[in-house]
Amino acid sequence: MTEKNQDGFIPGQLVTFEEITRQLRDRNRKALENNKEQPISVSEKIVKALSQLDQANDAHWTNAGLPNVKAVEEILGQDITRADINAAAPDFRRDV
Repeated sequence: MTEKNQDGFIPGQLVTFEEITRQLRDRNRKALENNKEQPISVSEKIVKALSQLDQANDAHWTNAGLPNVKAVEEILGQDITRADINAAAPDFRRDV
């Protein structure tokens, strides 16, 4: 029995254009399915937003040195809570 090559064809075998096209389409579909980007979690979005806060901007911070929830919400474009920030980055504080 002759083995198939990496493209799924037997060397020397005559194949139609349609068969080659189908094989390539299937391979591309499988590759796309395997490489789909995973959705970014809210925690990951919050961590990214926290990195964009300005250490010198007092409006971005509370008196206790915590990120201002409203400032983080503005960067994210969605509502969050202090608990969301604490869950995503429990030790995140303003550098003093």
